[in-house]
Formats: sequence, structure tokens, C-alpha cells
Amino acid sequence: MATTPDGLSDGPDDPPLRAGLPDSSDVEQSRAVESVVEEGPARPPTLLLLHGVSPTGAYEGWHDAIEEGLRAAGFPGLDDVTVIAPSYADLLLGDGPLEDAPSLPSRTDFKLGATEWGRFRRLRERRTHEFERLLGHHQRGRLQPRFDTTAHLANIWFPQVRAYLGEPTRRAATVARVLEHIPSEGDLVVVAHSLGSAVALDVLARLPRGVRVHGLLTIGSPAGRRDLHVGSDRFDLAERRVPVEVWVNVWNPADVICGRRGVSRIFGWALDVPVDLGVRHSAATYLTSPPAREALGRMLHGSPGSELVLAGSSPDVVPTDAERALLLSMLTAHLIGDRLSGDKQERWRDALAIVQRDAAHQAVAPYAASGRHAPLVLQRLEAGERPDPSPDLSVDAAIDLLVALGTANLVAPYEIRVEGAVVRGALQDLTAALELGTSVGIDVYESLREAAAALTTKKSSATRWLLAGGGVAILALGPIGLAVAAPAGLAGGAAVVGALAAFGPGGMVGGLATVMALTGAGAGTTSAALARADATPEAVEGVVLQTLSAALVRHRQGIEQDPGTVSGLLELEMALSRKVAHLERFSDGRAPSVRETRTKLATASLALRHLRKQGLVPIQPLLEEPEQPTST
Repeated sequence: MATTPDGLSDGPDDPPLRAGLPDSSDVEQSRAVESVVEEGPARPPTLLLLHGVSPTGAYEGWHDAIEEGLRAAGFPGLDDVTVIAPSYADLLLGDGPLEDAPSLPSRTDFKLGATEWGRFRRLRERRTHEFERLLGHHQRGRLQPRFDTTAHLANIWFPQVRAYLGEPTRRAATVARVLEHIPSEGDLVVVAHSLGSAVALDVLARLPRGVRVHGLLTIGSPAGRRDLHVGSDRFDLAERRVPVEVWVNVWNPADVICGRRGVSRIFGWALDVPVDLGVRHSAATYLTSPPAREALGRMLHGSPGSELVLAGSSPDVVPTDAERALLLSMLTAHLIGDRLSGDKQERWRDALAIVQRDAAHQAVAPYAASGRHAPLVLQRLEAGERPDPSPDLSVDAAIDLLVALGTANLVAPYEIRVEGAVVRGALQDLTAALELGTSVGIDVYESLREAAAALTTKKSSATRWLLAGGGVAILALGPIGLAVAAPAGLAGGAAVVGALAAFGPGGMVGGLATVMALTGAGAGTTSAALARADATPEAVEGVVLQTLSAALVRHRQGIEQDPGTVSGLLELEMALSRKVAHLERFSDGRAPSVRETRTKLATASLALRHLRKQGLVPIQPLLEEPEQPTST
């Protein structure tokens, strides 16, 4: 990093960086933005440093602290980074050239329409979500009125703070000087310490239109205090459409300048990450802290070097059944996204990026905790890559999983309605990729529609599972629990689905672990659980819908039925019949518990009735009458 005497770095003569925000009509540029979010820019952005209170405006210790922090976190450092470090202490100490009494530069109109702003907000949300997962949970601190007085006195005690907050001409001169050093276009990362965070907010609202801030890192910032912003237009930045992709604020609860709080109470889109630094406030101390160095490294360089990722993974580690099912579920979600268009496609892909990374991180975490190598495919999934199909399932073994994938909201907790034709096409694409043939995907979808129609009554909610027009079902397992969702004794495709309990209720792929819960060794346990009062009618409906659908797919494909399907449904029907009889002895006739149990009973009975119509319920032979004893 080489800097000129005025603080502007003397960087290499490189071509211009990408400028501005993506236009709504430019799909390729929009995808390029997504690539930058996931992998970081092709070349590190320009780094702008903004100091706080300093007698000389020098950045003593910043370079070494940043280098030490980045390399400790596995990032390349500053060798290829252009650094701008403007000094403005002279302006705030009363020695600056203020003869012309400059006014504050006008705010920039970034001309973001509703479509562009919606896209950018989703991009910002994705990046903020990713940083929160990496750095720790968002904590904004709490208001403490008595402590506020001390914090206020500590801030205004510094003459530079008083000058910047109370003298408009010095504030204007400071902002103008910083803007002089910023290029007219390209990506920018801003690191602001203490009072520098107020300078940063004033500068951000006045950047050239061709500049986009890839990341803002504030450290030891008092910006969470309203008295710092009185008489300024910074409050507008709480909702102002400024091109800042992510704001991470690292604050020290013992730092009196921070006021024992982050900045998100005022600027709600910021991520507040606390760090214990004792009573220290220096920029160098903050910059070497784990959250600050990780945040800055990601903003400048994207993910750490590939050698760090490969060190924690191995292509020789075979994924478990649950992990294979997770990979297929994410592949299905990508296939659905391919068939969407316009704003819905963008929202789906943005939501999928968050869900995929969280689910993959959940899968990789146990390996890291135990010091084992994780499957390489999971690491790639966490890096945002689209998973490849693994065509090693037979049709019979794949049916349960396909039914689960066809009835789950694969981007939960986000809800985006998908038309039936899209679901049908995605299932065809999936079964073709698995080398099972597109007819299997068609049969799965048609069986789901048939099962939904069979379970639809005035009292049921099956119409919200899969309408005749189609739509991704949102399964609500409720309190059934993991032990029920993954009963013991499953085999083949049922084992693959049952293993998904690891990502089931409370996980990122909830709702996929219900198929075959009513069959095999787990039928009795599952039936008893579904008959409980705390199992909702919707949860029962979801399990029965999947079970019935799987039976119908096997029927269409000419595959032998699992005998546990009928026995499991019969067991459920009997358990619910006993429950209704028991409740009716003592409860009011219209009591909610009685109505809900009757609804669950009706669901099981409708499924069995439909199976009988299809000839899929074996006829039980009549018992022979016992031979009468002969009299003598």
C-alpha cells in the first residue's frame, strides 16, 4: 500500500472498475451483481479510511493493524488494494482554509427506481444475513440514560467533535476534502473510526453516481446516539436509497464513545456486532479484533483463499443420506428458479441463496466441531454453488424423496407462490437429471394433485396444499417432533427421507422428513403422535398427503406397494377413532379439540377410501367359523 502525502494512494494503472447499480433491463449485469455478492469482486475495491479524533490526522498503526488482522483471518492483505487515507484534522482544529465559508455539497440522487431499489435491498439483505452468520448474532445494546450523559460529555470534550457537530463550515470543508479523493466510479470499502463514522455517513450521501460501496465497516462509533446527528441530514439515511451493500458496526460495550450501544437503533439496516476490548477505543485495537478483521477481509476479498476451504473438506468423504437429500432439495429449488421469470425469479434466487448457505452451514458445522473433513460437495454448496445431480437412485427408492420435494417450500421461511406448471416442469427436470426419465416427474406431480383432491373437504385445508392450478405446498409439521419424522427401521428411499430429520423441524429444510412416517417400524409411534391433541390437523394432513401420494406414484409406475402404507393409515384411523370417542364422553359437542380430532380422522378415512377405490387396499379374508363340537 503506497500513499501520497495528501493521503491518496498511488495505485497501479488499472482499467476502470464496474460502475453504478444494475439496470432493471440488464439481466446479465444483474447476475454479475449476484456473483460479486457471493464471490467478492474480481479486483479488490478501493479502501477508504476515515479517522476519528486525531491531533495530526495521521493514521498511525492502521496499516499494520489491518495487515495483521487480514492475514490472521486468512486473507491476502493490502498488497493489491488501493488505499485512500485523507487527513482532515487541520480543518477541525481551526487551522484549515475556510476563507470561502464552503457549504455542504448537495446530496446525490442515485436514481433508483422501485424495481432497482427492490433488487438492491434484497442484495443488501443477503449480504447482511451472510455477515451475521459469519460474525455472530446481531446485538444492538440497550439505552441507558444515566450512561448517556457521561457518553455525551466524553464526545463533546474533544474540540474536533465540537467543530464537526457545531460548525457547518468545518463540517462542509471536511466532507468536501474527502470527496476530492474518491474516484468517480468503481467499488469502494469504507472503514470509519469514532467521529469518522459521522464523516462517512455525510460522504455516503454525496458519492458520485458511479460509485457503489461494497461494504461499510464502522468501529468504535458513536453514531447510535441521536445527539450526534442533531442539525444534520443523517437521519434520512435510515431509509435513504444509498448504494451501500452491507454495513457492519463493531462496537465495544465498555467503550464510552459508543454509548453502550450499536447504531441500528437509528440505522436499522446496519449489523451491530459487539466485541470485548476492555476500555480501549483505539482504531488499531478494533481492527485486529476477530469480527472487524473478518468483516473487512470479506468486504475486500470475498471468501478466504481456497486452500482454507479445501483444508476443511475432502472429495473422498461420502455424504450421508440426509446430506444427499439436502443436495437434491437445493438442486430442485434451483430448477424451480430456472422456470420462473422477472421479479419472482429474482426474489426466489435471492431467498434460495440465503437458505442454501444456511442449510449447508448447518450440515458442515458438525464436521468442523469434531475436527473431521466435510464432504467437498457440502463446502461447495455453502459457497453458493449449484449442486450436481447424483443419479444413483432407483425409481422405487426415489419416490419418497420426490414426493417430499414436490410438497415442500424449499425456500422457507420465505413464501413465494409457484405455479403448478413450474413445479411439474422442475420435477421433470429433476428426474431427467437423475436418469429416471421425465415420466416419473410427471407421475409424482399428478399423484400429488390426485391426493390433494382426494383429501379436500369443506373442513380440510388440503386446498392450500396443492390446488388444481398448482402451487408449492407449505408443510407445517408442528410439534410432531424429530423422532416421529424419522422412525427407526426405514430402508431405501424412505431412509434417505427419514434422515432429513437433521434438517427438519427447526432446520432449514423442514417438512421433508415426513414421507413414510406412517409405514414400517415407526407406524405405531407416528400414529400415536398424530392422534395427540397438540398435533395440528394441518400436520396430519401433510403426513397423510405425502403417504397417499407415494402410494399413487407406485401405482402409476407399476411398482409393488409398501404394505406398511395401508397398515399405517389404518393404525392412524383407529387411534383417532378412539381419541374422538374418548373426547366425546366428556367434552362439549362443538369443543375445538373434538372438531380438530374429527377433522384429522376424516383425513385418514379419506385417504383409505381413495386407496380402496384404486384397489390398493388388500381384501382381508373372512375368518372361518370354528368347528362346532359334536354331541355324543
